Amino acid sequence: MKFADIAKRTLACFLALIMLFSFASCAPSAPDNGENSQEGENSGNEEEETPLYTEEELAKFAEYAVRNAERALVISQATIDMYVDSTYKRTSVVKLAESCSISRTGKKSATGTASVWHYTSFMAMASRMLAITEGSDQSYYAKLYPNIYSSIKYYEGKGSVTTYNGTSSVSMYAVNRASSEGGANISGVLAVYDDQMWIIREMIYVYNLTGQEKFLEEAVRLTDICLDGWDTTEDGKGNEIGGICWGPGYSTKHTCSNAPIIVALVDLYDIYTALGDSEKAAYYLEWAEKVYAFCIKYFMMSNGIYGDLVGSSRVEEGSGKNKHYVTTSQSTGLDQSAYTYNTGAMIAGGAALYRATGEQKYYTQTRKSVRNVTKFFANSNVVDGYDLWPTGRIWFDLILLEGVLEFYDSDPEDCIKVINSFQNWLDYGYDNYLDDGFLPNNFLKGWDTKNEKDTSKDVMDQTSCATIYAELSDFYARISSGN
Repeated sequence: MKFADIAKRTLACFLALIMLFSFASCAPSAPDNGENSQEGENSGNEEEETPLYTEEELAKFAEYAVRNAERALVISQATIDMYVDSTYKRTSVVKLAESCSISRTGKKSATGTASVWHYTSFMAMASRMLAITEGSDQSYYAKLYPNIYSSIKYYEGKGSVTTYNGTSSVSMYAVNRASSEGGANISGVLAVYDDQMWIIREMIYVYNLTGQEKFLEEAVRLTDICLDGWDTTEDGKGNEIGGICWGPGYSTKHTCSNAPIIVALVDLYDIYTALGDSEKAAYYLEWAEKVYAFCIKYFMMSNGIYGDLVGSSRVEEGSGKNKHYVTTSQSTGLDQSAYTYNTGAMIAGGAALYRATGEQKYYTQTRKSVRNVTKFFANSNVVDGYDLWPTGRIWFDLILLEGVLEFYDSDPEDCIKVINSFQNWLDYGYDNYLDDGFLPNNFLKGWDTKNEKDTSKDVMDQTSCATIYAELSDFYARISSGN
C-alpha cells in the first residue's frame, strides 16, 4: 500500500460523514449529579437544553474525523514499512523491531527486537486502523491483524509461578521474544502483570470489534492470571492488604500493575451482562471496584494525579504447590513520580466504574483528575496557543487520552478541552515536521538530530502517533454525527 493511495479515499469518506452528520444533533451533556435536579412536576416548564456544540463546531469535528483517519493511515503504513521484518511477506510471521535509527541526513534503519510491550502497542495500532478504515485499506488490516495476533505466540512461555495463593504452572507473555512459538522465558522478572493487562485491553477491544470468541477467551485467561497476583495477606487487623505486584518476581506494587486492568474488568462486566451471565458480570465488577479502591488508597495524590509505586516486603512460605508469598510489611510511602499513563489508566477505570454503577464517588474523583491533567502535565509556554504534552514516551500520553475519551460521555465540557489539546498538539507536529510518515519526539519544536534527541525512534512512539489519530478520528466521527 502506497501513501499516494491514501488521498483517493478522502472525498468518499468526507461525503459519508456529512451524510451521517445532523445539525439538529447535540453532543451528550454532563450527567445529572443531583446538583440541578428538579421535581418531575416541574419538567414541563423546563426550557429546551442548549446544544453543547454549535453547527460550525460539529462541521469542524466532521472534518477532523476524515483528516485524522488519513493521517493515521500515513503514519501506520510508515510504521509497518519500517519496523516489520522483511521476512513477513514470505512467512506471515510478524517480527517487530524495537526502534529505528535516524542519521543526521535523515536515513532510517530498523534496529533491535521489540519487547512484548512494544509489540502490544503495534497490535493496538493495527486494530484501531481496522476500525476506522474501509475498502481496500480495511481489507489490508483485516489480513494483517490475524498474523499479528498469531505472532504474539513468540512472546508466550510456560513456567512455574508463585503468587500469594500458591504455586502453579501458567502460560504468560514474557518481556522478550523467543525464537520459537511458546518458547519465551517467563521466570523471575522476565514476565510482568502490566504487560498482560495491556494485552487484555487489546483483546477486549478486538472482541468488541469483531465478535470473535478467541479474543474474549484470551482476555479472560490473562485476567485470571493477573488477579491471582493479588496480595491476599491480611494485616494485623484482619484486613486484606491487596494490590497486584509488578510481576511474580517483584514485590513492589505499581499503579501500572493495577490501574490498567480496572477498565478491562468493567468491560468484562459489560460483556457478560450482555451475554446474560450475571454471576460472571458481578464477579468482574466486584474486582474492578476492589482494585480501584487499592489504587485510590496507595497511589493517588491530592491533586487527583497518580504516583508510581509503593514498596512491599514479602517472604515465601510452604512448599510445592502450597508455596506462596506472605507480605511482611506494606509501605504507604508513595513514589510520587507521575507519568501520564498511570493517571490515564485511573481516569479510564473511574469513568468505566461510574458508567457501570452510577456511584458519585467515581465521577467526582475522575473529574478532578481530568481537570488537573493539563495543568500538571502540559507545558503551554513552548508555542503560543498549543500545549506540549510530555515528550518522554508518546505512548504514555496515548493512554491518558484514552482515559479522557472513556470519560467524555459523563463530562464532555472538561474532556473536550483535553481532547482538542491533543488534536492541536499532534496536528502541529504533522503539519510542520512530518518526514516520510515519521514525527519527531517533540511535536512543537521539531527534529533534533544534532543533539542526539531524535537519532532513534521507538516503535511505541511511532505506533502511538497513528493510534492517537485513529482514536480521535473515531471520536470526532461519533460526536459530529450525534452519537
